[in-house]
Amino acid sequence: MILTDFYSPWSTEKGSEITFKALWYREKLFFNFTVLDTEIHIEKQNDSIESIGNSDRVELFFRPDNSLNPYYYLEIDTSGRIMDFMAHPNKNFDFNWISPRMI
Repeated sequence: MILTDFYSPWSTEKGSEITFKALWYREKLFFNFTVLDTEIHIEKQNDSIESIGNSDRVELFFRPDNSLNPYYYLEIDTSGRIMDFMAHPNKNFDFNWISPRMI
């Protein structure tokens, strides 16, 4: 699968050129983002959620249905730092969540 039709819901301006490629095999998902951006910001104070959250990153968003209860996020910056969490409506984030497949 290759996707290129991306937009930022918080901006009406055309964003960076983004290409997302993915494939799956059984229960595994493999993906690749290519982002063309001339102004990348990385906050490298540490590997904390705050530092990653203040950096430019790509995001994968999963939801089981329109209720968004729960939904799942995976965010990766250009340094390969990962922030993932489960959330419920109204930005009720659970950063301690661990996928049952990761246990």
